[in-house]
Amino acid sequence: QSPWVWGAALLMLVAGALFVLAERQARALYYLGVANYQLGRTGLNKQQVLEGQKYADQAAAMNSAVKSQAYQLAQQIKELAQR
Repeated sequence: QSPWVWGAALLMLVAGALFVLAERQARALYYLGVANYQLGRTGLNKQQVLEGQKYADQAAAMNSAVKSQAYQLAQQIKELAQR
């Protein structure tokens, strides 16, 4: 088999690995946002709630399966913070 085939396969594997890493990162950021929001809300800690918004905004900026959920969470936190 030619080196071109192996080179193309390597590029596809790297691209796939980066996609998986990005998806995991987005999910981790989203769940960090949820956890900080919930903990801050229950403990009435506005700073922790805003920390949750930061993570949710980061997750919402990424192309992932949790993009819309993260956006909704960030909007919900912004509305709560304005009260």
